Amino acid sequence: MKCKHCVAKSEIKAVGFDFDGTLFLTEGEKSRIAAETLQFVCKAKDARKEYVKLVGTGLSTHDKFRKLYRKLCGRPTEEQIRALEAVFDMQYKKQLNACPLVQCTSVLKDIRKNVKSLFLVSLTDQKLLEESLKHCGLYKHFTDIYGGSNKLAKFKSVLKKYKLKPHEVLYVGDAKNDALQSMRAKIHFVGMTSKPDKAKVLQRMGAHTTIKNLCEFPTTLA
Repeated sequence: MKCKHCVAKSEIKAVGFDFDGTLFLTEGEKSRIAAETLQFVCKAKDARKEYVKLVGTGLSTHDKFRKLYRKLCGRPTEEQIRALEAVFDMQYKKQLNACPLVQCTSVLKDIRKNVKSLFLVSLTDQKLLEESLKHCGLYKHFTDIYGGSNKLAKFKSVLKKYKLKPHEVLYVGDAKNDALQSMRAKIHFVGMTSKPDKAKVLQRMGAHTTIKNLCEFPTTLA
């Protein structure tokens, strides 16, 4: 599938990826685990439905969890929140340990050969992110790994570290917030989704093109 507005391969000096939904098939598991945790603690109804509403909003996993707890269970103490986050992280880590990778992660090796930086920017906790990448054999491919909130700041860090111009950087993600933060940083954005309606939304937000899976990534560069 050739894109109509491919980015020149010679122009790109850095390529970045999101984590959940882009490299790991885990976004759905997050909502399930969050729902089960909240339902166990306070019999919260519609917890999974409410979590899904927060996907793609730019909130970190822990920020989503805190917001849902306040909305569905009432105002918690910091001690309660930390305990719940620990349970959530433990269950989520079990899913990551199974390495639910998307297809064609071998593409990362080829990308790394042709760029100054192959980076990862995710709202997932930094420590958990690094542990999962190492466990599943992907850590070695990345020059830079950024976890936690504020993707825009992380994009700017890559630009500054490698002395790059925005048009020399491309980011691949599956969420509306990925597109939004890429546009704010003025870097190229490629959306990754198998859903036609979502693909149209990402394109309207400025994606050069969308791909259904990582296997199609090479077709985005001319």
